Amino acid sequence: MHTKFGLRRSNMAHSVLRRSGAPDALKEMVSEALDQNWRVERTGSGHLRFLSPDRSVSPVFSPTTPSDVRSVKNVRGKLRRAGLNI
Repeated sequence: MHTKFGLRRSNMAHSVLRRSGAPDALKEMVSEALDQNWRVERTGSGHLRFLSPDRSVSPVFSPTTPSDVRSVKNVRGKLRRAGLNI
Protein backbone atom coordinates (compact mmCIF):
# COMPACT_ATOMS: atom_id res chain seq x y z
CA MET A 1 0.00 0.00 0.00
CA HIS A 2 1.36 3.42 -0.96
CA THR A 3 0.95 6.54 1.11
CA LYS A 4 0.39 10.05 -0.18
CA PHE A 5 4.17 10.48 -0.05
CA GLY A 6 4.71 7.59 -2.45
CA LEU A 7 6.45 5.39 0.12
CA ARG A 8 5.42 1.86 0.85
CA ARG A 9 4.28 1.37 4.41
CA SER A 10 6.97 -1.24 4.99
CA ASN A 11 9.56 1.37 3.99
CA MET A 12 8.02 3.85 6.42
CA ALA A 13 8.25 1.31 9.24
CA HIS A 14 11.86 0.70 8.32
CA SER A 15 12.62 4.43 8.33
CA VAL A 16 11.09 4.86 11.80
CA LEU A 17 13.16 1.98 13.19
CA ARG A 18 16.37 2.33 11.17
CA ARG A 19 19.59 1.53 12.99
CA SER A 20 17.80 0.29 16.06
CA GLY A 21 17.99 -3.05 17.72
CA ALA A 22 14.22 -3.18 17.86
CA PRO A 23 12.75 -6.66 18.16
CA ASP A 24 10.79 -8.06 15.23
CA ALA A 25 7.57 -7.95 17.26
CA LEU A 26 7.93 -4.19 17.67
CA LYS A 27 8.61 -3.77 13.95
CA GLU A 28 5.43 -5.73 13.22
CA MET A 29 3.44 -3.47 15.57
CA VAL A 30 4.74 -0.40 13.73
CA SER A 31 3.70 -1.91 10.38
CA GLU A 32 0.24 -2.80 11.73
CA ALA A 33 -0.21 0.70 13.15
CA LEU A 34 0.74 2.30 9.84
CA ASP A 35 -1.63 -0.03 7.97
CA GLN A 36 -4.46 1.15 10.24
CA ASN A 37 -3.71 4.83 9.58
CA TRP A 38 -1.92 5.45 12.85
CA ARG A 39 1.10 7.75 12.86
CA VAL A 40 4.35 6.47 14.35
CA GLU A 41 7.03 8.99 15.18
CA ARG A 42 10.41 8.80 16.81
CA THR A 43 10.82 11.19 19.73
CA GLY A 44 13.97 13.17 20.42
CA SER A 45 14.96 10.64 23.07
CA GLY A 46 14.63 7.71 20.64
CA HIS A 47 11.30 6.35 21.83
CA LEU A 48 8.38 5.62 19.53
CA ARG A 49 5.16 7.62 19.72
CA PHE A 50 2.07 5.84 18.35
CA LEU A 51 -0.69 8.32 17.47
CA SER A 52 -4.21 7.07 16.84
CA PRO A 53 -6.28 8.51 13.99
CA ASP A 54 -8.87 9.17 16.73
CA ARG A 55 -7.31 12.27 18.25
CA SER A 56 -9.20 11.79 21.54
CA VAL A 57 -6.99 8.76 22.31
CA SER A 58 -3.78 9.48 24.20
CA PRO A 59 -0.53 8.57 22.42
CA VAL A 60 1.25 5.34 23.32
CA PHE A 61 5.00 5.50 23.89
CA SER A 62 7.44 2.66 23.47
CA PRO A 63 11.19 2.26 23.82
CA THR A 64 12.90 1.26 20.59
CA THR A 65 15.21 -1.15 22.34
CA PRO A 66 13.26 -2.60 25.25
CA SER A 67 15.40 -3.82 28.11
CA ASP A 68 12.66 -5.88 29.74
CA VAL A 69 11.22 -9.08 28.31
CA ARG A 70 7.69 -7.94 29.16
CA SER A 71 7.94 -4.46 27.65
CA VAL A 72 6.97 -5.53 24.10
CA LYS A 73 3.94 -7.36 25.49
CA ASN A 74 3.05 -4.34 27.61
CA VAL A 75 3.22 -2.04 24.57
CA ARG A 76 1.05 -4.48 22.60
CA GLY A 77 -1.55 -4.36 25.39
CA LYS A 78 -1.48 -0.56 25.55
CA LEU A 79 -1.96 -0.35 21.77
CA ARG A 80 -4.89 -2.77 21.91
CA ARG A 81 -6.54 -0.75 24.66
CA ALA A 82 -5.98 2.40 22.56
CA GLY A 83 -7.89 0.78 19.68
CA LEU A 84 -5.25 -0.78 17.44
CA ASN A 85 -6.35 -4.17 16.07
CA ILE A 86 -3.32 -6.39 16.61
